[in-house]
Parts: sequence; C-alpha cells; structure tokens
Amino acid sequence: MFSPKSSCKDQATYDPLPIQEGFAFARVNGRVRLALFSQTAKSGRYTAQIFRHELISIFRLDFIIPDFHSANSSIHILELIPAEFMCYEEENGTVFLVKDMTLRLAKLADPMSSGRPGIPGLFDSPATRRSRY
Repeated sequence: MFSPKSSCKDQATYDPLPIQEGFAFARVNGRVRLALFSQTAKSGRYTAQIFRHELISIFRLDFIIPDFHSANSSIHILELIPAEFMCYEEENGTVFLVKDMTLRLAKLADPMSSGRPGIPGLFDSPATRRSRY
C-alpha cells in the first residue's frame, strides 16, 4: 500500500499513490488527513472530502476541495482504506474507523511517535484548523 523511502535517519517518507476514488489517508496541504475522493464528470478531476478527528475513532466532514486535478501537488494519497475497516454515515458526514486504522493514521502523521491518537499537532483544535485552511 505504501512504499517507504529513506530520506533521513529519523524520518520515513512515502511515494504517493495515484488519486483514485474511495477513502484514504492523504497528505493535504502538508498534513495527514482522512479523505474521501470521488471523480467528477471531467476526466482526471476529483472532489476531496476532508474529515477531522472528533473522538477516538470518529471523524466528521471538515471541508471539501472541489474539482481539483489529479496532478495537484498539495494532495497526495498515502494509503487506501479498505471498506471493511470503516463505516461511513453519508447523511451526517461521519466516519467510524477501526482502532488499528486510527493508530495507523497517527503513525503516518508522525513516524517518530508511538502511534497513539492525541499526539500534539495531529488532531488540531478547531481554531488551529481554521487558521490553516
């Protein structure tokens, strides 16, 4: 699913996967986020729904990046998420991830961490989120 490259002794980097439809962990504007990608009517263009961490394994829709080209350099898929590891309630914009996937997200966001959710900077406060996006 991902391919680590050695860039530095203390940090792993990953070759981004091509944009494709479905849920994924993605680097969006430099931050690792849960995202849902869907293709638009135009060839090679996608819409990304970006989710914020709410509580333990609950994520809610935060913002949408409409109609971007798959070559967009600020959006990179790091790892696809199989459907059996999550539950998506589309009507209220809520995603429930299994615990292992939440820990995986924490490790992708900070390879030097122990992978525990709640790492400072991984799941920002609403005020911090607004200032970044």
